[in-house]
Parts: sequence; structure tokens; C-alpha cells
Amino acid sequence: MKNAKVNIRKLCLIAASALLLSCCTKNRTNIYESSPDSILVNKIRKEVFAKLSIEEDLRPCGTGAQMMDEIKMLYFGFNYYHEVDINAARKLLINAENVALNKINDCDEIRPYLVNYPFKPINVQIDIFLRKPDGSQPEPQKLQVISIHEGNLDYMNHNLDTKFLTTILKETYEEALGKLLQEESIYRK
Repeated sequence: MKNAKVNIRKLCLIAASALLLSCCTKNRTNIYESSPDSILVNKIRKEVFAKLSIEEDLRPCGTGAQMMDEIKMLYFGFNYYHEVDINAARKLLINAENVALNKINDCDEIRPYLVNYPFKPINVQIDIFLRKPDGSQPEPQKLQVISIHEGNLDYMNHNLDTKFLTTILKETYEEALGKLLQEESIYRK
């Protein structure tokens, strides 16, 4: 009986040693390798974040994607430490959307992975969380979050009655772009 316990312990020790040694071999291959489309998406994300950080002072705070079989949607989240009105928010959103769309559509290597080419405003989602320069939340009546989802721009503030964000204005990408172009033409005159 005593010999049987010793033999079982030896077998367990040998099995544990073999398992440990098999996990620690030097020629181990990488268990997870990024897919080509993931590598390209990450490259584009870095370019979009870098460009918007420099040009618009947007600070990246989140990413996402819908890309099981094809790249259907890319998401970019930002913090912005400036208070803005509707017109400035519109310009900021349209510019951020256009930077993302241009980076995606200018990348020849990613085209075979896109659900549609060219990628359209409906395929890029952006949220910009507005803060005061000190990082605190703006007053409830001021814009708190601006976003573009499914080709629509939403401008939201904090509703004191419901304690939730409330959309105070919604417009399509095309409507917002038209207003921006009209505003620019007025300033050029």
C-alpha cells in the first residue's frame, strides 16, 4: 500500500514535470496572431487618432468595430476639453468623420475587407465627450456629448428632470455638411 502511494506520487510528479516542460519550450509559436484586417484597422486607428489629436485637440478614449466577416463599422471615441456650441460641434464632428473616412478609403490594402467601398458615413461612428478645460463636466444646459452614428449627428446635453442625456438636435450627415458649406460660403464673401 505504501509503495502504491509512492508510485502514484512519482507518476504525478513526472506528469506535472512533462506538462511544465512542454509549456516552456523555446520554439513555441505565437498562440494568437492578428488577422490581416485587424492589423490594417489598428494602423488606420492610430493614424486617425494621431491626426485628430494634432489638428483638433481630440483625445482618444475608445475604439470598436463590427468586423466578424467583413469590416462593417469602425468606432472612434474621444474626449474634448473645450466647450462648444452647435456650430462648432457640427464642424468638429464632420471634420473627424471625414478624417476617418479618408484614412479608410485611401488605404488600398483594406478595401477587400470592407463591406462596401467607399466606406460611407453610415460605416463610421464617432462619440466626442465634451469637458471643460479642467476636465470637469460642462453645465447641464451646455453640450455634453456629440456623436455621429449611422449617418446622423446627435447633440446632447444633460436633462435635469430625467437625469439622462437628451438629444437636443439631430441632423443627417448630408444636412450638417450642407450647413457647414453654406456657413463657409458666407464667410468667404
